[in-house]
Amino acid sequence: MCNKEKPWLASYDHGVPEMVEIPAGKTSRDYLEESLRALPASPAVFFFGRSITFAQLDELSLRFASFLSRSGCGPGSVVALHMPNLPHYLIAMVGALRAGCTVTGASILLTEKELLFQLKDSGAKVLVTLDMFFEKTAAPAAEKAPELKKVLVANVGDYLPSVKRALGRLLKKIPVGRVFPVPGKEVSAFTRTLAAPTPGRPEGSHANTDGAVIQY
Repeated sequence: MCNKEKPWLASYDHGVPEMVEIPAGKTSRDYLEESLRALPASPAVFFFGRSITFAQLDELSLRFASFLSRSGCGPGSVVALHMPNLPHYLIAMVGALRAGCTVTGASILLTEKELLFQLKDSGAKVLVTLDMFFEKTAAPAAEKAPELKKVLVANVGDYLPSVKRALGRLLKKIPVGRVFPVPGKEVSAFTRTLAAPTPGRPEGSHANTDGAVIQY
């Protein structure tokens, strides 16, 4: 088709095809795992002086995927990520997709009422949030979300370099929020879900027609 009808094609780099053929048998999990293992020693994430390699992201996301699988979450289950641009977000997103789950990103600017709507509307079973948002927003919304089973709580300093983390906590530069039990929900630390030994690949049927993301 000519560029008059598709003017954006004129902006494509040389060698970029107009259409991409997606193999019927490959899923997002297959593509993710191929990418993670293509350059294992290369950095996937830079975070305030700390580098997380693709090999480390591979292992961490696999541990999170295994946690979801052990928790009964797989294709059709929704994992809500309620946090800003932190290593936890990438680990949880990749891990959820590897477990066959669907991811929904929840803005940190949402009110309790808005977060509750998204949790209920998406049918989220797992919520990953930060301790600084827990008391005022995440916990009250989680308590009223009928499908939600687990709440995983992270801290901004979890993946900081050890010296910066220690100084940040000593000088109270790292935001911290109060975490407490939520009736009917299992509340635990995000890092604790990654503490188990490296597991095998989660089993389960995944199709390339399954939903990967529900973005509000």
